[in-house]
Amino acid sequence: MQPQTGPGNRQFGIRQLMTLTAIIGVLLGLGRLVLTRVTWLEGNRNWLEGILIWGFMAVANALMAFPILAAALLPRFARLASIGMLVLVATLTIVEVPLFETVAGKRGPGNWWIFGGMNFGYCLWVLAYVGVLRLGGYRLVARR
Repeated sequence: MQPQTGPGNRQFGIRQLMTLTAIIGVLLGLGRLVLTRVTWLEGNRNWLEGILIWGFMAVANALMAFPILAAALLPRFARLASIGMLVLVATLTIVEVPLFETVAGKRGPGNWWIFGGMNFGYCLWVLAYVGVLRLGGYRLVARR
């Protein structure tokens, strides 16, 4: 039996994409944890506060990743959908900052820059990652 040489070999399945995304997410999360030198583990009150803040940020980033990833993987109109999802993420950031300030009790003018920059950078990484895969000829297709 000869190996296939058609475009079928150059396709990722959803399992491979989700596994790779999970691995990258865990590695980036660990890197963020190490780089920020977690000081909220020292006291009980600070520990709970840190868990609340990190949990909020993890859920918010995950919710924003799904629309961007889905738009970038569309077989047609991926660019237009990605622009639309960037507008959605900007709108969600406008909602996210006051919600974070209410939940975590951390108010400050720097929150807008932190969350805006974080979400914008996150979206750029997702779009760049999927864009490189698409330029390489990979695409997401359903098997029949």
